[in-house]
Amino acid sequence: MAEMINPRVDLAFKKIFGVEENKDLLISLINSIVSAEDQVDQIELLNPYNERNYSKDKLSILDIKARNKATLTYFLIEMQLADEMEYHQRSLYSWARVYSNQLSAGYDYEALKKTIAIHILNFTFIDYKKHKGWKEEHLSKYHHCFTLQDKVTKVEVFKDLEIHTIELNKFEGLKDKDLDRVLSKVKNMLDTWVALLTRYDLLDIKQLPKQIDFPEIKKALKVMQEMQFSAEEREMYNMHLDFLRMEYSALKKKFLDGKLEGKAEGLEEGMQKGKLEGKLEGKLEGKLEIARNLIAKGYDDATIFDLTGLTAQEIKKYFK
Repeated sequence: MAEMINPRVDLAFKKIFGVEENKDLLISLINSIVSAEDQVDQIELLNPYNERNYSKDKLSILDIKARNKATLTYFLIEMQLADEMEYHQRSLYSWARVYSNQLSAGYDYEALKKTIAIHILNFTFIDYKKHKGWKEEHLSKYHHCFTLQDKVTKVEVFKDLEIHTIELNKFEGLKDKDLDRVLSKVKNMLDTWVALLTRYDLLDIKQLPKQIDFPEIKKALKVMQEMQFSAEEREMYNMHLDFLRMEYSALKKKFLDGKLEGKAEGLEEGMQKGKLEGKLEGKLEGKLEIARNLIAKGYDDATIFDLTGLTAQEIKKYFK
């Protein structure tokens, strides 16, 4: 059987959902996330993946910008590998850039259209265990939709801003090794896409269970099996895949001990513990461990900056 590409690697994600021939997959993914009023029938890719442009723009080419042909609503879809220290600010900045870039010289503000950002995250963004007053059901809530509304009345007036976060490691089927148990957690189309992104290794395109036997899921699996990389793309894919593996291994090594060892929830608890009291310090420690592994493998500074979010000053301070 052909190698199955990991769709959580940002390069692979863009090659699956960000090309003209797979716009049906992107439409299905978007429609599984957004509200009924923002559903898409036809979409225009504003920055389709192009291998010829890859070597010139490899660091910024991996987001997907698209527009609903009917309503002209803009979409920004990103696969986020790591929990960057400035994620909150960067996510707002990337949304604002897409929104503001709609306006060419001489156009009125009324030309601006709603912009929806969708961030698919390989990390825990919101930890309800640390907040009091939430219902138990929120602990595994992996999809959030953020909008602007009045704190008291909840009225929404500024309707052009919407940011969705999908936290893959909160999917309840993530820890199950048995496909039937994974599928028992699938309740809707978003669950189906998340199951594909996280447990693709359990899926056989020739024997898809009825519950997830959709044309777009079959097509996505086929694309993942048949995807071809240039030498440069393969190098970047392997670097980012290494990062995902190193991040998991570094956190597991650092935080799993005695009681926690062997418990599925122990890793998550240990990850949160590792942030220590100041959260930022813990993130830095984890990133330094990953950077140390990348340096040992011979990766250059630019790649380490990109994968870990560390700055040149931090690399120089801790490793030079």
